[in-house]
Amino acid sequence: MGSAIVIGAGIGGLAAAARLANAGYRVTLLEKNAVPGGRTTALDLGGYRFDVGPTLFLMPAVFAETYRALGERMEDHLDLVRLDPAYRVHFHDGSKLDLSSNLQYMREQLDALEPGAFGAYLRFLAEGYRHYRVSLERLVGRNFYSLGEYFSLRNLPLLIQLKALITHYNNTSRFFRDPRLAAAFSFQNMYLGVSPFEAPATFSLLQYVEATDGVWFPKGGLYEVILSLARIAEKQGVRIEYNAPVEQIVVEGNQAKGVTLADGRRLAADLVVANADLPYVYSKLLPDDGNAARLAGKKYTSAALMFYWAVRGARSHALLHHNAFLADHQFRRSFEQIFDQHTLPEEPSFYILCTHAYRPELRPTRRRQPDGPRACRSPGRPASARLAGPAGAGARRNHRTPGDAWPGRSGRARSRRGDARSRRIRTRSESGKRIGFRAEPQFRPAGLPPPAQCSCALPQPVFRRCQHPSRDGLAHRAAVSAPDRRTHSRQAGGPARAPTGPRPRVAEHA
Repeated sequence: MGSAIVIGAGIGGLAAAARLANAGYRVTLLEKNAVPGGRTTALDLGGYRFDVGPTLFLMPAVFAETYRALGERMEDHLDLVRLDPAYRVHFHDGSKLDLSSNLQYMREQLDALEPGAFGAYLRFLAEGYRHYRVSLERLVGRNFYSLGEYFSLRNLPLLIQLKALITHYNNTSRFFRDPRLAAAFSFQNMYLGVSPFEAPATFSLLQYVEATDGVWFPKGGLYEVILSLARIAEKQGVRIEYNAPVEQIVVEGNQAKGVTLADGRRLAADLVVANADLPYVYSKLLPDDGNAARLAGKKYTSAALMFYWAVRGARSHALLHHNAFLADHQFRRSFEQIFDQHTLPEEPSFYILCTHAYRPELRPTRRRQPDGPRACRSPGRPASARLAGPAGAGARRNHRTPGDAWPGRSGRARSRRGDARSRRIRTRSESGKRIGFRAEPQFRPAGLPPPAQCSCALPQPVFRRCQHPSRDGLAHRAAVSAPDRRTHSRQAGGPARAPTGPRPRVAEHA
Protein backbone atom coordinates (compact mmCIF):
# COMPACT_ATOMS: atom_id res chain seq x y z
CA MET A 1 0.00 0.00 0.00
CA GLY A 2 0.99 3.68 0.08
CA SER A 3 2.59 5.91 2.66
CA ALA A 4 0.87 7.69 5.56
CA ILE A 5 1.77 10.48 7.95
CA VAL A 6 0.12 10.80 11.35
CA ILE A 7 0.42 14.12 13.19
CA GLY A 8 0.49 13.83 16.97
CA ALA A 9 1.59 10.90 19.13
CA GLY A 10 -1.27 11.07 21.59
CA ILE A 11 -3.21 7.93 22.34
CA GLY A 12 -5.35 8.39 19.22
CA GLY A 13 -2.37 9.08 16.98
CA LEU A 14 -0.47 6.06 18.28
CA ALA A 15 -3.44 3.76 17.76
CA ALA A 16 -4.15 5.16 14.27
CA ALA A 17 -0.51 4.86 13.22
CA ALA A 18 -0.29 1.28 14.48
CA ARG A 19 -3.52 0.31 12.71
CA LEU A 20 -2.36 1.86 9.44
CA ALA A 21 0.96 0.05 9.65
CA ASN A 22 -0.87 -3.17 10.42
CA ALA A 23 -2.91 -2.59 7.26
CA GLY A 24 0.25 -2.31 5.16
CA TYR A 25 1.00 1.43 5.05
CA ARG A 26 4.47 2.88 5.48
CA VAL A 27 3.74 5.15 8.43
CA THR A 28 5.62 8.12 9.83
CA LEU A 29 4.32 9.47 13.15
CA LEU A 30 5.32 13.08 13.85
CA GLU A 31 5.29 14.40 17.43
CA LYS A 32 6.29 17.96 18.31
CA ASN A 33 7.30 17.04 21.86
CA ALA A 34 10.18 14.92 23.08
CA VAL A 35 7.92 12.13 24.35
CA PRO A 36 4.66 10.53 23.20
CA GLY A 37 1.33 10.89 24.98
CA GLY A 38 -0.14 14.29 24.26
CA ARG A 39 -2.45 15.02 27.18
CA THR A 40 -1.82 11.57 28.62
CA THR A 41 1.69 11.85 29.95
CA ALA A 42 3.58 11.62 33.25
CA LEU A 43 5.61 13.98 35.36
CA ASP A 44 8.47 13.00 37.67
CA LEU A 45 9.67 15.70 40.03
CA GLY A 46 11.83 15.26 43.10
CA GLY A 47 10.95 11.59 43.47
CA TYR A 48 7.20 12.06 42.95
CA ARG A 49 5.30 10.70 39.96
CA PHE A 50 2.16 12.40 38.67
CA ASP A 51 -0.14 11.25 35.89
CA VAL A 52 -0.77 14.33 33.77
CA GLY A 53 -4.13 14.06 32.06
CA PRO A 54 -6.66 11.25 32.54
CA THR A 55 -6.87 9.56 35.93
CA LEU A 56 -9.69 7.07 35.26
CA PHE A 57 -9.40 4.02 33.01
CA LEU A 58 -12.90 3.18 31.74
CA MET A 59 -14.31 0.72 29.19
CA PRO A 60 -11.40 -1.77 29.17
CA ALA A 61 -13.21 -3.79 26.49
CA VAL A 62 -12.79 -0.90 24.03
CA PHE A 63 -9.06 -0.76 24.74
CA ALA A 64 -8.80 -4.54 24.46
CA GLU A 65 -10.31 -4.38 20.95
CA THR A 66 -7.56 -1.99 19.85
CA TYR A 67 -4.88 -4.36 21.10
CA ARG A 68 -6.58 -7.32 19.38
CA ALA A 69 -6.75 -5.42 16.10
CA LEU A 70 -2.97 -5.06 16.31
CA GLY A 71 -2.43 -8.73 17.03
CA GLU A 72 -1.72 -8.22 20.72
CA ARG A 73 -3.33 -9.06 24.04
CA MET A 74 -3.97 -6.16 26.38
CA GLU A 75 -3.21 -8.44 29.34
CA ASP A 76 0.36 -8.85 28.05
CA HIS A 77 0.96 -5.11 28.19
CA LEU A 78 -1.19 -3.72 31.02
CA ASP A 79 -1.69 -4.98 34.56
CA LEU A 80 -5.12 -3.53 35.39
CA VAL A 81 -6.46 -3.19 38.91
CA ARG A 82 -10.16 -2.59 39.50
CA LEU A 83 -10.89 0.11 42.05
CA ASP A 84 -13.82 -0.65 44.32
CA PRO A 85 -15.23 1.69 45.50
CA ALA A 86 -14.52 3.52 42.27
CA TYR A 87 -14.60 6.92 43.96
CA ARG A 88 -16.16 8.82 46.85
CA VAL A 89 -18.58 11.71 46.45
CA HIS A 90 -18.50 14.31 49.24
CA PHE A 91 -21.55 16.54 49.76
CA HIS A 92 -21.67 19.99 51.28
CA ASP A 93 -23.40 18.78 54.46
CA GLY A 94 -20.64 16.30 55.29
CA SER A 95 -22.44 13.20 53.99
CA LYS A 96 -20.77 11.02 51.38
CA LEU A 97 -21.47 8.31 48.82
CA ASP A 98 -19.07 5.60 47.65
CA LEU A 99 -19.72 4.27 44.16
CA SER A 100 -19.31 0.52 44.55
CA SER A 101 -20.19 -2.63 42.63
CA ASN A 102 -21.35 -4.11 45.93
CA LEU A 103 -25.13 -3.72 45.62
CA GLN A 104 -25.76 -4.34 49.32
CA TYR A 105 -23.36 -1.55 50.21
CA MET A 106 -25.00 0.72 47.65
CA ARG A 107 -28.43 -0.08 49.05
CA GLU A 108 -27.38 0.88 52.58
CA GLN A 109 -25.86 4.16 51.41
CA LEU A 110 -28.62 5.23 49.02
CA ASP A 111 -31.53 4.42 51.31
CA ALA A 112 -29.80 6.33 54.12
CA LEU A 113 -29.68 9.43 51.89
CA GLU A 114 -33.15 8.99 50.39
CA PRO A 115 -35.54 6.18 51.41
CA GLY A 116 -36.30 3.98 48.41
CA ALA A 117 -33.46 5.41 46.33
CA PHE A 118 -31.88 2.00 45.73
CA GLY A 119 -34.80 0.86 43.56
CA ALA A 120 -34.50 4.09 41.57
CA TYR A 121 -30.77 3.44 41.24
CA LEU A 122 -31.39 0.04 39.65
CA ARG A 123 -33.84 1.57 37.17
CA PHE A 124 -31.33 4.33 36.45
CA LEU A 125 -28.63 1.77 35.68
CA ALA A 126 -31.01 -0.19 33.43
CA GLU A 127 -31.64 2.97 31.41
CA GLY A 128 -27.90 3.64 31.28
CA TYR A 129 -27.34 0.14 29.90
CA ARG A 130 -29.85 0.76 27.09
CA HIS A 131 -28.18 4.07 26.25
CA TYR A 132 -24.75 2.45 26.28
CA ARG A 133 -25.69 -0.50 24.07
CA VAL A 134 -27.66 1.51 21.50
CA SER A 135 -25.06 4.30 21.35
CA LEU A 136 -22.20 1.91 20.62
CA GLU A 137 -24.16 -0.10 18.08
CA ARG A 138 -25.90 2.69 16.19
CA LEU A 139 -24.01 5.95 16.75
CA VAL A 140 -20.49 5.74 18.16
CA GLY A 141 -19.25 3.13 15.72
CA ARG A 142 -20.06 5.08 12.55
CA ASN A 143 -19.37 8.46 10.97
CA PHE A 144 -21.97 11.07 10.03
CA TYR A 145 -20.92 13.42 7.26
CA SER A 146 -23.91 15.78 7.35
CA LEU A 147 -26.75 16.88 9.60
CA GLY A 148 -29.19 15.30 7.20
CA GLU A 149 -27.49 11.94 7.62
CA TYR A 150 -27.51 12.25 11.41
CA PHE A 151 -31.16 13.37 11.60
CA SER A 152 -32.33 10.83 9.06
CA LEU A 153 -35.69 9.09 9.42
CA ARG A 154 -33.79 5.99 10.45
CA ASN A 155 -32.10 7.79 13.35
CA LEU A 156 -35.01 9.88 14.60
CA PRO A 157 -36.36 7.07 16.82
CA LEU A 158 -32.91 6.86 18.40
CA LEU A 159 -33.13 10.48 19.56
CA ILE A 160 -36.25 9.57 21.52
CA GLN A 161 -34.87 6.27 22.76
CA LEU A 162 -31.63 7.86 23.93
CA LYS A 163 -33.41 10.87 25.46
CA ALA A 164 -31.17 13.16 23.44
CA LEU A 165 -33.66 16.05 23.80
CA ILE A 166 -33.76 15.91 27.63
CA THR A 167 -30.95 17.30 29.78
CA HIS A 168 -29.01 14.87 31.91
CA TYR A 169 -29.72 16.59 35.23
CA ASN A 170 -33.45 16.87 34.60
CA ASN A 171 -33.63 13.22 33.66
CA THR A 172 -31.63 12.16 36.73
CA SER A 173 -33.98 14.21 38.93
CA ARG A 174 -36.83 12.01 37.74
CA PHE A 175 -35.15 9.07 39.46
CA PHE A 176 -33.83 10.79 42.60
CA ARG A 177 -35.67 13.47 44.57
CA ASP A 178 -32.71 14.27 46.82
CA PRO A 179 -30.57 16.94 45.08
CA ARG A 180 -27.44 15.30 46.47
CA LEU A 181 -28.12 12.12 44.51
CA ALA A 182 -29.20 14.03 41.41
CA ALA A 183 -25.83 15.79 41.51
CA ALA A 184 -23.89 12.60 42.28
CA PHE A 185 -25.26 10.82 39.22
CA SER A 186 -24.94 13.70 36.75
CA PHE A 187 -21.65 15.47 37.54
CA GLN A 188 -19.80 12.94 35.33
CA ASN A 189 -20.59 15.18 32.34
CA MET A 190 -17.63 17.23 33.50
CA TYR A 191 -15.39 14.41 32.27
CA LEU A 192 -16.25 15.87 28.86
CA GLY A 193 -16.25 19.49 29.99
CA VAL A 194 -20.02 19.78 29.58
CA SER A 195 -22.60 21.04 32.06
CA PRO A 196 -25.14 18.41 33.20
CA PHE A 197 -27.79 21.09 32.69
CA GLU A 198 -26.96 21.18 28.97
CA ALA A 199 -25.75 17.64 28.20
CA PRO A 200 -28.33 15.15 26.88
CA ALA A 201 -29.64 12.41 29.14
CA THR A 202 -27.86 9.95 26.84
CA PHE A 203 -24.85 10.41 29.09
CA SER A 204 -26.44 8.30 31.80
CA LEU A 205 -24.38 5.60 30.09
CA LEU A 206 -21.36 6.98 31.98
CA GLN A 207 -22.79 5.97 35.35
CA TYR A 208 -23.67 2.54 33.99
CA VAL A 209 -20.13 2.02 32.73
CA GLU A 210 -18.61 3.07 36.05
CA ALA A 211 -20.91 0.90 38.11
CA THR A 212 -20.80 -2.26 35.97
CA ASP A 213 -17.64 -2.24 33.84
CA GLY A 214 -15.82 -0.60 36.72
CA VAL A 215 -13.11 2.01 37.14
CA TRP A 216 -9.65 0.61 36.61
CA PHE A 217 -6.05 1.66 36.98
CA PRO A 218 -3.03 0.21 35.17
CA LYS A 219 -0.11 -0.52 37.48
CA GLY A 220 2.63 1.94 36.74
CA GLY A 221 0.17 4.69 35.87
CA LEU A 222 -1.97 5.74 32.93
CA TYR A 223 1.17 6.49 30.97
CA GLU A 224 1.78 2.76 30.70
CA VAL A 225 -1.00 2.72 28.08
CA ILE A 226 0.95 5.24 26.00
CA LEU A 227 4.25 3.39 26.35
CA SER A 228 2.68 0.08 25.37
CA LEU A 229 1.02 1.53 22.27
CA ALA A 230 4.29 3.25 21.28
CA ARG A 231 6.12 -0.06 21.53
CA ILE A 232 3.44 -1.83 19.50
CA ALA A 233 3.46 0.91 16.85
CA GLU A 234 7.23 0.60 16.43
CA LYS A 235 6.87 -3.18 16.32
CA GLN A 236 4.37 -2.73 13.47
CA GLY A 237 6.97 -0.69 11.60
CA VAL A 238 5.88 2.87 12.45
CA ARG A 239 8.72 5.39 12.31
CA ILE A 240 8.22 7.89 15.14
CA GLU A 241 9.92 11.28 14.95
CA TYR A 242 9.98 13.33 18.15
CA ASN A 243 10.69 17.06 18.36
CA ALA A 244 9.20 17.33 14.87
CA PRO A 245 6.45 19.97 14.90
CA VAL A 246 4.35 20.20 11.74
CA GLU A 247 4.09 23.67 10.22
CA GLN A 248 1.54 22.96 7.49
CA ILE A 249 -0.39 20.19 5.76
CA VAL A 250 0.36 20.38 2.03
CA VAL A 251 -2.90 20.36 0.05
CA GLU A 252 -3.22 20.13 -3.72
CA GLY A 253 -6.76 20.52 -4.98
CA ASN A 254 -8.84 18.73 -2.38
CA GLN A 255 -6.22 16.15 -1.42
CA ALA A 256 -3.52 16.18 1.25
CA LYS A 257 -0.13 15.39 -0.29
CA GLY A 258 2.13 15.60 2.73
CA VAL A 259 3.35 17.99 5.42
CA THR A 260 5.92 20.72 5.91
CA LEU A 261 7.85 20.61 9.18
CA ALA A 262 8.99 23.58 11.23
CA ASP A 263 12.61 22.88 10.24
CA GLY A 264 11.70 23.32 6.56
CA ARG A 265 11.56 19.65 5.55
CA ARG A 266 8.71 18.50 3.35
CA LEU A 267 7.47 14.93 3.67
CA ALA A 268 5.21 13.48 1.01
CA ALA A 269 2.47 10.96 1.76
CA ASP A 270 -0.58 9.40 0.19
CA LEU A 271 -2.56 9.81 3.40
CA VAL A 272 -2.35 12.37 6.21
CA VAL A 273 -4.05 11.85 9.56
CA ALA A 274 -4.13 14.82 11.97
CA ASN A 275 -4.55 13.78 15.60
CA ALA A 276 -4.27 17.37 16.82
CA ASP A 277 -7.33 19.29 18.00
CA LEU A 278 -9.68 20.02 15.12
CA PRO A 279 -9.78 23.85 15.50
CA TYR A 280 -5.98 23.89 15.63
CA VAL A 281 -5.75 21.83 12.45
CA TYR A 282 -8.06 24.19 10.54
CA SER A 283 -6.52 27.39 11.89
CA LYS A 284 -2.82 26.45 11.84
CA LEU A 285 -2.21 23.49 9.55
CA LEU A 286 -4.72 23.65 6.67
CA PRO A 287 -5.18 26.41 4.08
CA ASP A 288 -7.80 28.94 5.11
CA ASP A 289 -11.17 27.93 3.67
CA GLY A 290 -13.41 29.63 6.22
CA ASN A 291 -13.71 26.65 8.54
CA ALA A 292 -11.27 28.11 11.07
CA ALA A 293 -13.44 31.21 11.57
CA ARG A 294 -16.57 29.07 11.73
CA LEU A 295 -15.09 26.83 14.41
CA ALA A 296 -13.80 29.82 16.37
CA GLY A 297 -17.39 30.95 16.82
CA LYS A 298 -18.50 27.65 18.31
CA LYS A 299 -19.18 27.09 21.98
CA TYR A 300 -16.33 25.09 23.45
CA THR A 301 -16.09 22.81 26.44
CA SER A 302 -14.26 23.81 29.59
CA ALA A 303 -10.61 23.64 30.48
CA ALA A 304 -9.34 22.48 33.89
CA LEU A 305 -7.36 24.06 36.70
CA MET A 306 -5.04 21.37 38.09
CA PHE A 307 -2.74 21.34 41.11
CA TYR A 308 -0.04 18.70 41.63
CA TRP A 309 1.04 18.56 45.25
CA ALA A 310 3.48 16.53 47.28
CA VAL A 311 1.79 16.61 50.68
CA ARG A 312 3.41 15.82 54.02
CA GLY A 313 1.50 14.14 56.82
CA ALA A 314 -0.98 11.32 57.22
CA ARG A 315 -3.78 11.10 54.69
CA SER A 316 -7.23 11.83 56.03
CA HIS A 317 -9.37 8.70 56.28
CA ALA A 318 -12.14 10.74 54.67
CA LEU A 319 -10.29 10.52 51.36
CA LEU A 320 -10.25 7.59 48.96
CA HIS A 321 -8.10 7.37 45.84
CA HIS A 322 -10.66 9.33 43.77
CA ASN A 323 -12.77 12.01 45.48
CA ALA A 324 -15.40 14.38 44.09
CA PHE A 325 -16.44 17.29 46.30
CA LEU A 326 -19.77 18.60 45.00
CA ALA A 327 -21.40 21.93 45.69
CA ASP A 328 -24.71 20.12 45.47
CA HIS A 329 -26.55 22.87 47.36
CA GLN A 330 -25.57 25.36 44.60
CA PHE A 331 -25.14 22.88 41.79
CA ARG A 332 -27.03 24.73 39.06
CA ARG A 333 -25.66 28.13 40.04
CA SER A 334 -22.06 26.89 39.96
CA PHE A 335 -22.46 25.67 36.38
CA GLU A 336 -24.24 28.87 35.34
CA GLN A 337 -21.32 30.89 36.65
CA ILE A 338 -18.82 28.77 34.72
CA PHE A 339 -20.61 28.30 31.41
CA ASP A 340 -22.82 31.41 31.20
CA GLN A 341 -21.00 34.07 33.23
CA HIS A 342 -17.51 32.72 32.47
CA THR A 343 -16.24 33.20 36.00
CA LEU A 344 -15.26 31.15 39.00
CA PRO A 345 -18.20 29.73 40.93
CA GLU A 346 -18.72 31.01 44.44
CA GLU A 347 -18.98 27.41 45.64
CA PRO A 348 -16.84 25.31 43.29
CA SER A 349 -17.01 21.57 42.88
CA PHE A 350 -13.62 19.91 42.70
CA TYR A 351 -11.92 16.55 42.38
CA ILE A 352 -8.99 15.19 44.38
CA LEU A 353 -6.86 12.23 43.38
CA CYS A 354 -4.71 10.65 46.08
CA THR A 355 -2.32 8.67 43.92
CA HIS A 356 -0.51 6.85 46.71
CA ALA A 357 -3.77 5.22 47.84
CA TYR A 358 -3.27 2.59 45.13
CA ARG A 359 0.32 3.35 44.12
CA PRO A 360 2.30 3.27 47.41
CA GLU A 361 5.55 3.04 45.46
CA LEU A 362 5.13 6.73 44.63
CA ARG A 363 5.78 7.80 48.21
CA PRO A 364 9.53 8.13 48.86
CA THR A 365 10.74 6.21 51.90
CA ARG A 366 13.60 8.54 52.74
CA ARG A 367 14.53 12.17 52.31
CA ARG A 368 15.90 12.86 48.87
CA GLN A 369 19.07 14.89 48.47
CA PRO A 370 18.80 17.98 46.27
CA ASP A 371 19.78 17.30 42.67
CA GLY A 372 21.16 20.41 41.02
CA PRO A 373 18.71 23.31 41.38
CA ARG A 374 15.87 21.08 42.58
CA ALA A 375 15.18 20.40 46.22
CA CYS A 376 12.51 18.24 47.81
CA ARG A 377 12.29 19.33 51.41
CA SER A 378 10.90 16.13 52.91
CA PRO A 379 9.13 12.90 51.97
CA GLY A 380 5.44 13.17 51.29
CA ARG A 381 2.54 11.90 49.22
CA PRO A 382 1.55 12.94 45.71
CA ALA A 383 -1.93 14.34 45.27
CA SER A 384 -3.78 16.10 42.49
CA ALA A 385 -6.73 18.44 42.64
CA ARG A 386 -9.01 19.90 39.97
CA LEU A 387 -11.27 22.89 40.43
CA ALA A 388 -14.07 24.44 38.43
CA GLY A 389 -13.18 27.96 37.39
CA PRO A 390 -13.04 30.79 34.85
CA ALA A 391 -12.16 31.17 31.20
CA GLY A 392 -8.63 31.83 30.19
CA ALA A 393 -6.75 29.76 32.75
CA GLY A 394 -4.85 26.60 31.98
CA ALA A 395 -6.01 26.17 28.41
CA ARG A 396 -2.50 25.63 27.12
CA ARG A 397 0.34 23.35 28.14
CA ASN A 398 2.59 26.23 29.16
CA HIS A 399 3.75 25.57 32.68
CA ARG A 400 3.34 28.07 35.44
CA THR A 401 4.56 29.09 38.78
CA PRO A 402 2.56 27.64 41.66
CA GLY A 403 0.93 30.95 42.47
CA ASP A 404 0.43 32.46 39.05
CA ALA A 405 -3.26 31.55 38.82
CA TRP A 406 -4.14 34.48 41.08
CA PRO A 407 -1.69 37.40 41.35
CA GLY A 408 -0.62 38.15 44.87
CA ARG A 409 -1.06 34.59 46.11
CA SER A 410 2.03 33.05 47.65
CA GLY A 411 1.52 29.70 45.99
CA ARG A 412 1.26 27.87 49.28
CA ALA A 413 -1.84 25.85 50.07
CA ARG A 414 -2.09 24.75 53.68
CA SER A 415 -4.28 21.93 54.81
CA ARG A 416 -6.63 22.59 57.68
CA ARG A 417 -6.30 18.99 58.78
CA GLY A 418 -3.22 18.35 60.88
CA ASP A 419 0.07 19.83 59.77
CA ALA A 420 -0.06 18.57 56.21
CA ARG A 421 1.13 21.24 53.85
CA SER A 422 2.12 21.59 50.25
CA ARG A 423 5.75 21.79 49.27
CA ARG A 424 7.28 23.84 46.53
CA ILE A 425 10.24 23.14 44.33
CA ARG A 426 12.53 26.15 44.37
CA THR A 427 15.37 27.27 42.20
CA ARG A 428 18.33 29.15 43.58
CA SER A 429 20.69 31.69 42.14
CA GLU A 430 24.43 31.10 42.20
CA SER A 431 24.58 32.84 45.57
CA GLY A 432 22.04 30.43 46.97
CA LYS A 433 19.23 32.94 47.26
CA ARG A 434 15.77 31.60 46.44
CA ILE A 435 14.59 33.32 43.31
CA GLY A 436 11.70 31.37 41.89
CA PHE A 437 10.33 28.05 40.78
CA ARG A 438 11.59 25.64 38.21
CA ALA A 439 10.34 22.50 36.54
CA GLU A 440 12.63 19.86 35.09
CA PRO A 441 10.84 16.52 34.65
CA GLN A 442 13.11 13.52 35.02
CA PHE A 443 10.71 10.99 33.47
CA ARG A 444 10.99 9.92 29.87
CA PRO A 445 10.68 6.60 28.05
CA ALA A 446 13.89 4.66 27.63
CA GLY A 447 15.74 5.47 24.46
CA LEU A 448 14.07 8.83 23.89
CA PRO A 449 15.94 12.15 23.91
CA PRO A 450 15.50 14.31 27.03
CA PRO A 451 12.68 16.87 26.87
CA ALA A 452 13.38 20.51 26.34
CA GLN A 453 14.16 22.09 29.68
CA CYS A 454 12.98 25.44 30.88
CA SER A 455 15.64 27.51 32.59
CA CYS A 456 13.55 30.50 33.48
CA ALA A 457 13.48 31.66 37.09
CA LEU A 458 10.62 33.96 37.95
CA PRO A 459 11.25 36.17 41.00
CA GLN A 460 8.67 36.40 43.74
CA PRO A 461 6.18 37.92 44.16
CA VAL A 462 5.73 38.36 40.40
CA PHE A 463 3.65 35.31 39.58
CA ARG A 464 3.29 34.88 35.86
CA ARG A 465 3.43 32.02 33.45
CA CYS A 466 6.77 31.47 31.74
CA GLN A 467 6.54 31.15 27.96
CA HIS A 468 9.07 28.49 27.08
CA PRO A 469 7.83 25.91 24.54
CA SER A 470 8.35 22.85 26.69
CA ARG A 471 6.03 20.27 28.19
CA ASP A 472 7.46 20.84 31.64
CA GLY A 473 5.09 21.08 34.57
CA LEU A 474 5.32 21.62 38.29
CA ALA A 475 4.64 19.56 41.34
CA HIS A 476 2.09 22.26 42.12
CA ARG A 477 0.72 22.59 38.62
CA ALA A 478 -2.56 24.44 38.23
CA ALA A 479 -5.18 24.33 35.58
CA VAL A 480 -8.88 25.58 35.97
CA SER A 481 -12.01 23.90 34.67
CA ALA A 482 -13.59 26.67 32.67
CA PRO A 483 -15.16 27.52 29.31
CA ASP A 484 -12.26 28.38 27.08
CA ARG A 485 -12.17 28.42 23.30
CA ARG A 486 -8.50 27.49 23.38
CA THR A 487 -9.25 24.22 25.11
CA HIS A 488 -9.08 22.35 21.82
CA SER A 489 -5.74 23.85 20.79
CA ARG A 490 -3.36 23.09 23.60
CA GLN A 491 -0.24 23.57 21.52
CA ALA A 492 3.00 23.98 23.42
CA GLY A 493 4.76 27.30 23.31
CA GLY A 494 3.62 30.83 22.75
CA PRO A 495 2.41 33.29 25.35
CA ALA A 496 -0.53 32.33 27.50
CA ARG A 497 -3.05 34.83 28.73
CA ALA A 498 -3.23 35.66 32.38
CA PRO A 499 -6.39 34.28 34.00
CA THR A 500 -9.10 36.52 35.26
CA GLY A 501 -11.83 36.19 37.81
CA PRO A 502 -12.09 36.00 41.58
CA ARG A 503 -9.83 33.76 43.61
CA PRO A 504 -11.23 30.26 44.25
CA ARG A 505 -11.07 28.46 47.52
CA VAL A 506 -8.17 26.07 47.80
CA ALA A 507 -9.16 22.46 48.36
CA GLU A 508 -8.57 22.03 52.05
CA HIS A 509 -8.40 18.24 51.89
CA ALA A 510 -5.49 18.10 49.46
